Amino acid sequence: MNNIYAILLARGGSKGLIKKNIAKLNGISLLERTIKDAKNSKFINKIIVSTDNEEIKKQALMLDVIVFDREEYLADDLASSDSVLQNIANKLLSQKDLPELFVYLQITEPFRPRDIIDKCIESLLIDDSKDSAFAAFSTHKNYWMIHENKPYKITPEEESSVPRQFKKPILREDTGIALAARPEVFLSGRRIGDNPKIITYDSYHSVIDIHSKKDLEFAEVIEEFLLTKEN
Repeated sequence: MNNIYAILLARGGSKGLIKKNIAKLNGISLLERTIKDAKNSKFINKIIVSTDNEEIKKQALMLDVIVFDREEYLADDLASSDSVLQNIANKLLSQKDLPELFVYLQITEPFRPRDIIDKCIESLLIDDSKDSAFAAFSTHKNYWMIHENKPYKITPEEESSVPRQFKKPILREDTGIALAARPEVFLSGRRIGDNPKIITYDSYHSVIDIHSKKDLEFAEVIEEFLLTKEN
């Protein structure tokens, strides 16, 4: 049996949407939804929630997962997710409890495509040459950025005018939807290694990331639509 640990980061100090990690979407908290996604994996055998908040800790323990208390210096607005994941990996290393793979799931992304977590995990189990695997949204739109007030196109010019059916897709990194990585990647302070596998999806509703009240209200409408469609 493979040892595969899911890591969920649940800081209490969110500002756009207070206590967003335990905000309820149609009666079910975002934390509970993500824990359920992890429990539905056929590979994950341990779920760890990292938090600095007692209310989140209490809810996580009620959902029968392990809680790591987060140090104060890793709980402010400047602390990166990568630094917290590295800290957790180092704790597990010191306890001689490093898993074969880590899985990272962001709590604020509630509409994961079916089986995408296991697709990321499985891609590493069957290919030792890959050090990480992550979900990415596939789109055929053209993309631009603005740098020093000057717009420039990211999409290669030779692809810009190609008909959609022949166009190479642009892939948006979505590690919050699902990411699997070998321990050495997290220990190095990164989420994605040097030789990743990209698992694509194209469901538009899955890109919703909840950070404000409007995001939450929009997600409720989307979920109601999806449930109606299923029925």
